[in-house]
Amino acid sequence: MSKYAAFSDALKSRPGSYWRVGFEEIEALLGSPLPGSAYRYPAWWSNNPSNNTMTPVWLNAGWKTADVDIPGRKVTFRKTGGSGPKPGPGMSEPPTTGFNREVNVELDPVTQEALLQLAVAEETPIEAVAKRLLTEALERAIPSLRAARARQALSKRGDLPVIDLEAVVAQARDMH
Repeated sequence: MSKYAAFSDALKSRPGSYWRVGFEEIEALLGSPLPGSAYRYPAWWSNNPSNNTMTPVWLNAGWKTADVDIPGRKVTFRKTGGSGPKPGPGMSEPPTTGFNREVNVELDPVTQEALLQLAVAEETPIEAVAKRLLTEALERAIPSLRAARARQALSKRGDLPVIDLEAVVAQARDMH
């Protein structure tokens, strides 16, 4: 019997499609402590199958990790439609609407390492660095998205003069 069999069985038999669990509860299922890196690095909980020896256990059971809270020592597992039971009527699902919802992005190992190095260099939690980089990327993308929407809306109006939106956007970028 595998060291992780009890954890795999717990995931496979878990009802619903969302499980917020403390590290201590996982250790109780394992019958042994998690490695120290699980308590220090959110990347340990990534869904990269070659990340650590436990990752394939949750992936093969049909689950993926989501929100990792290192200070609170909790992790969220979300069902992926793998071998575990399917959610049925009345099974709860976390809310997925609103502007402050969780965003999960799988990163390749090289990007994970780069993010970790930035966090160490800035002496900032890795989550804060990722949030800052994502925010900066979105702030740069928003003018283009607005221009595309405006272009689409204007294309539906035949009574308006043609406007060079690229020039307007470029001029707006130069002003900031």
